[in-house]
Amino acid sequence: MRRTFLFTVLTMAAVSSCRGKQRTALVVEVDSNLAVPGELDKVDIAVTAHGKTQHMPYSMINGNILPLRTALVESTDNTGTLDIVTTGFLNGNPVVHEEAVVGFIEGQARLLKLFLAAECRVDPCTDPTTTCTTGGVCVGKIRPPGALTPFDPTKPAQHVDASVVPTRDTGTPDGTGAADTAPARMGDARNDAAIDGDVATDPPKLDVAADIPYLGADLNNNGTGGLAGTGGTTGTGGVTGMGGTAGVGGTTSTGGYTGTGGLTGLGGMTNTGGTAAAGGAKNAGGTMVTGGIAGSGGIIGSGGITASGGATVTGGTTGIGGLGGASQTGGTLGTGGTSTGGSSGTGGNCAGTICGSTCADLTTDPNNCGGCGILCSATLPSVASCKAGRCLITLASGQTGPSGIALDDTSVYWTNCTSPGSVMKVPKSGGTATRLDSGELGPIGYPAAIGVSAGTVYFIEIGLSHLWTVSTGGGANTIIARGADSNTLALDATNVYWLKSASGDVLRMPVSGTTPTPITSGQSNPWGIAVDATSVYWTNFNNATGTVMKAPIGGGAPTTLATAQDGPHGITVDSTSVYWTNQTGGMVMKAPIGGGSPTILVSGNYSPYAVVVDSTSVYWTEPHLGAVMKVPIEGGPPTTLITGQADAYGIGIDNTSVYWANSSGLTVMKLTPK
Repeated sequence: MRRTFLFTVLTMAAVSSCRGKQRTALVVEVDSNLAVPGELDKVDIAVTAHGKTQHMPYSMINGNILPLRTALVESTDNTGTLDIVTTGFLNGNPVVHEEAVVGFIEGQARLLKLFLAAECRVDPCTDPTTTCTTGGVCVGKIRPPGALTPFDPTKPAQHVDASVVPTRDTGTPDGTGAADTAPARMGDARNDAAIDGDVATDPPKLDVAADIPYLGADLNNNGTGGLAGTGGTTGTGGVTGMGGTAGVGGTTSTGGYTGTGGLTGLGGMTNTGGTAAAGGAKNAGGTMVTGGIAGSGGIIGSGGITASGGATVTGGTTGIGGLGGASQTGGTLGTGGTSTGGSSGTGGNCAGTICGSTCADLTTDPNNCGGCGILCSATLPSVASCKAGRCLITLASGQTGPSGIALDDTSVYWTNCTSPGSVMKVPKSGGTATRLDSGELGPIGYPAAIGVSAGTVYFIEIGLSHLWTVSTGGGANTIIARGADSNTLALDATNVYWLKSASGDVLRMPVSGTTPTPITSGQSNPWGIAVDATSVYWTNFNNATGTVMKAPIGGGAPTTLATAQDGPHGITVDSTSVYWTNQTGGMVMKAPIGGGSPTILVSGNYSPYAVVVDSTSVYWTEPHLGAVMKVPIEGGPPTTLITGQADAYGIGIDNTSVYWANSSGLTVMKLTPK
């Protein structure tokens, strides 16, 4: 994979110039001992200053490799303290984070290293002033800038192998030159007498000796967007100021993250003039806009060959049609055909479908989407478009990591699984999205799982492991259970059900909120959960040795429905069968709820994630393929409903439509018919 160095600034200014002094800067380096992409497939760096938060998400499956670096430049608008939280994700779910509160030193560039440690996936830090770092040790969030290593762009980056746990000195005065004897932690010892050896009074500085094996990297490796004057004019970053690898402005010429807008969103991936925003295939005057060859409505501007009106392709979409002759002239040589001149002056034959007096393309016409008279529309600011005969609606955009999704009769609900997160709602017909929670989730909340029942929204905040409720109308949110670290939940009319991945518990609690009751325990990494009238079902997510389980709602011995599953993940159930996705194995599976041999419905997929079912089909999301798919419940060829989605994760359906959340695309979507 290629190495991509990412350069982001608080203002559009270079960290240093070719002839000027070095700018005041903070270089943030993120590394991890988690395996990429098996244990970590996305890294988010969230920077909060003056009450505003900017998220910088980096996918680890599209060529980026660790360590990642981001440069933050001080300006008159962004002086003072920054709160920086880096979070590692897997399949859209946060798995580990580290936080630092730092500042700048005028005229200097300092290096802040954050480490997403495997040992911190179960966060041991209960003191809100501390954060988990290497070795699972809790250290203070506040990092004095003077204790940070001066940034040296000449030192190459060294990534920590996933099998090696890097160490830092403990700060325990166990003797000059002696080996460390306690777990590693930050805050020690630039003046060690020997590597890994403490002195009696270590100052609070990061080690710069070889006991930090990932020390040193440079933003301008191979000249791509570094400090030392390679940022180009006005801080655009990259080779000769072009802003990204090979001078193309970021990934696929979009302007990217490397300095073409940075934190203020003036050129990032969603606003830059790339494929979907500024003159690409959809807006550049191409096939869908120009009205035919050479923009003329037909060959030589005549509306068709020898002015006969031609097909709608050469005459432009929606009846541009060219000249086509007078509507009743008849004759030959371009008068529109024998004695007719075309239907109502349309210029001849219609290559699409005649809908009244209009020649319509049912695959793209919003007024005739999939059939004559079928309107594809949405209430603003939601946006609708006809795609392959289905109505695709962007219900909400500009979200911050939408993840879980739930539906009631009128609305769509979702969680923004970021730090700090939020719980949102939008009408199914489109409109303005509203925030339901009261903003009490905290800086590491990460609401993920969500469900809705009888006017109440239930969601799990996995950062602090709380189960919350909030009214569908919004208002105060209430913690009804603590210690809930589940990525999914299930509801029926009486109870809410969830899992505890760390302890292996399956629990239920009345929807009114009392004391949770264990249904069973001792499961191995329980992940997805579903419920019917009598039983609760769940997946135990393990590669090659995963299982699908069930147990009575009232408690009792669990039953194994399937073994030797390769990464069983999402799960759903109907009256006869249970369905699940094998995320690692790339399969969609089915088994009788009463027991029996599992059936492979779909194989060869990349990474099926969340799954739902109705009376005819099974639907699922493919985040890495950017697709939403379905297959008949009895098996058969799968159907790709939509592509081009950015990390499609949570999914829901109603009688007519399918809904999903695009985590990296920052959108909540709807497609009709399903």
